[in-house]
Amino acid sequence: MTSNVRCIPSYPLAMAQPGTALRLASYTCGRNVQRRLIDQGLTVGVALNVMCNDSYDPMIIEVRGIRIGFGKGLAHKVMVAEARV
Repeated sequence: MTSNVRCIPSYPLAMAQPGTALRLASYTCGRNVQRRLIDQGLTVGVALNVMCNDSYDPMIIEVRGIRIGFGKGLAHKVMVAEARV
């Protein structure tokens, strides 16, 4: 018996390119940090856009019409996948 479920590859948010439309796939951080992200509207499955991802500056994403800045350490713990069109 085969399943129709496809595995969508995910990768750290820190590796995303500016202008990319993504969906939040999962977290690889502790509960306190997860709670903080959820309180900011970053729930699993939410659509987000990468606004800025320079090597030295904080990463800036847009979620639900607001912009949020991320340090690189936290951006490595948020897993994202390409948004389906």
